[in-house]
Amino acid sequence: MLKAVLHLCRRAPAEAAAVDAWRQRMGSGDAVVLLENAVLGCRRGSLWGEAWQATAVTRRVFVMLPDLAARGILPSSVAAGIDPIDYAGLVALCCEYDLVQSW
Repeated sequence: MLKAVLHLCRRAPAEAAAVDAWRQRMGSGDAVVLLENAVLGCRRGSLWGEAWQATAVTRRVFVMLPDLAARGILPSSVAAGIDPIDYAGLVALCCEYDLVQSW
């Protein structure tokens, strides 16, 4: 039986090929948290923001608030369907999923 995976994506949009490869293979019950430099690709209207917004139609997509703040990105500029979370939210998600995979 396949288990739901929480994907922790740290890769910047510049590493698009690697991110896109696994993003397209995410399982139906999987979710992703964008953190560190990956938050650079979550802005509304950007190429990666649109890709993550499309992913959020069928998967859960989150972005770390502290990483947004560290890079000067306002939560209001995040693409639709991407939910901002804090560290407590990240811990709760890690407990919710069977597996946690860092990219």
